[in-house]
Amino acid sequence: MASTQRTLAVQTLLQSQAANVHGFFIARFLPKVEMVWRKNMNARRLYIQANNGKVYPYLLTNDVSMTESWREERVLQLFRMINQLLNKRKETARRFLQFYAPKVVSISPQMRLIEDNPTRISLLDILHQSCCQEDIEPEQAVSYYYDRLAIIQCRRGEGSQEGILREIFTEIQQSVVPGYVLKNWAVNTYPSAMDFWAFRRQVTGNLATMNIAEFVLHLSSLGPDQMQLARDTGLLSAAFYRFEVNDTTGELDCNRPVPFRLTPNLSSLLSPLGLQGSLSAAMVACSRCLVDAKFNFPSYLQAILKDEIVAWHKRKQLQEAPLELPENLASEAMISAVLKASGLIMTRLQNLAQYEDGQSQVTTLLQAASSLDNLSRMDPSWHPWF
Repeated sequence: MASTQRTLAVQTLLQSQAANVHGFFIARFLPKVEMVWRKNMNARRLYIQANNGKVYPYLLTNDVSMTESWREERVLQLFRMINQLLNKRKETARRFLQFYAPKVVSISPQMRLIEDNPTRISLLDILHQSCCQEDIEPEQAVSYYYDRLAIIQCRRGEGSQEGILREIFTEIQQSVVPGYVLKNWAVNTYPSAMDFWAFRRQVTGNLATMNIAEFVLHLSSLGPDQMQLARDTGLLSAAFYRFEVNDTTGELDCNRPVPFRLTPNLSSLLSPLGLQGSLSAAMVACSRCLVDAKFNFPSYLQAILKDEIVAWHKRKQLQEAPLELPENLASEAMISAVLKASGLIMTRLQNLAQYEDGQSQVTTLLQAASSLDNLSRMDPSWHPWF
């Protein structure tokens, strides 16, 4: 009887010939399906057993909007290309710096299989667990924010907006969500000093690449529900990245109160020495790798940005004239937009890569990201206190 074999979604993403030769195939689907809730998305977790005996969990997702899933795919393609460059440079390879790029298989235009880890837990779930242990409502911090904002504004009239927001932020930290919640969870999860040190080292490297992705590549800002911690490996990952493109102009949007996510709880977990030492050095090393002329990173970047700008142009035309067939973007306009976007990204990379006399722009960014004045201006649903 003839039999067919289906390769598992791993080797097609690797460039090594040895990986393709020693690839493995799907043996069977285990009779176990779990329902998973991830970032406003319902998915089914399937367990696939390969012919090497290992079991690989994958999420089966049904994407309502194909356009948004394609935008995520473009970012993952860019991450995979960047990871190959990071492996070729000494300073990034020895720190094991890699952008998280899960393996994805398209089953149909609206269905995908996404690599998963059942031990993952989001930062928002950690916050909810801590609130339940303290007999506090999970959304009490957000409710407290709006209640205090209304009371203070009525008492003081207009007042100073910055002072009001900072006062509310400080009260939430003192009474609802203190700055040591995440660190306490990590200490309880990894009671061994060696395990805790390895976990914090892994989180520091992953957070460095996330900071580069948000600030330099102008990707979407990460909320606590998007950041996932794998309890078995300590891997801090973030999915559902997209380029922040202005809907009107098509340019990369960079207007944010904070350059990336570095809340008081994350700062407490990494410690001041980790922020100014390991995290800062990892961000500088990653920036220097990408600005290396021999890697020719702008050519990778421009190929991805071209697709993003073309997709934005089609979305804009469909919004303005839904019944008409979208026209192609003019070549001169497309080239100009791509060069402008890639130039903005490369300028930020070059500024971060400069390190002279012990001074770097990375230090300034870390201070801006952890500043209470800047964090208090963020939307409360972003949970800037956690």
